[in-house]
Amino acid sequence: MGHRKNYNRVSRPHESIEFNGLRFLKRESGHYIRLPNASDKGEGRRKPWSLHVAIWEFRNGPLPEGHVIHHIDHDASNNPIDGSNFKLMTVEDHNEHHRLDRKKKRYESQPALFEYEKVG
Repeated sequence: MGHRKNYNRVSRPHESIEFNGLRFLKRESGHYIRLPNASDKGEGRRKPWSLHVAIWEFRNGPLPEGHVIHHIDHDASNNPIDGSNFKLMTVEDHNEHHRLDRKKKRYESQPALFEYEKVG
């Protein structure tokens, strides 16, 4: 079994960005996350935990249930304030998009294996 990347670990040194009064720390995966604080308790609506969601909601309103924000260029650290790198997707469509992307990368990294499978 291969090494699994820990997407919850925060990168070192702590690279952070402040947006709309909230501070976001960069994870090893490239995503920026907000750490919870005491002011989060008792609020009717949650504050966004990810920078890209915070930016999208700032521009468009609350994220619809069952939807996620996709980074169009697949770079989780690319979060332009104009939202030009974001696409609203259903969870199902987002999962399928990345499943197909992983399959494509596997094919590109081992073309001879796939050629053999086609012939055999």
